[in-house]
Amino acid sequence: MKGITGDVRPRTGLPHAWPTEETGTGWYGTADDVGVAWLPDRTPVVISVLSTGRHPDSAVDEPLLAKTARVPASVPVGFQ
Repeated sequence: MKGITGDVRPRTGLPHAWPTEETGTGWYGTADDVGVAWLPDRTPVVISVLSTGRHPDSAVDEPLLAKTARVPASVPVGFQ
């Protein structure tokens, strides 16, 4: 399953086998993405990212959103 916003944002920081859902963009380059990714054993991982720029025409920081998703993806499966 692909994310609603495609394969950009948090989706790019996660293993391809983890289905996700996420969305959200606004003025000042604001991106407010919340999603659930499911590990191969079906354990859900909730990811929430909010970023915003300094100016009304700021671009969304796509690399930051992907980098944020790499954090939970880097934790070993089964970590308690």
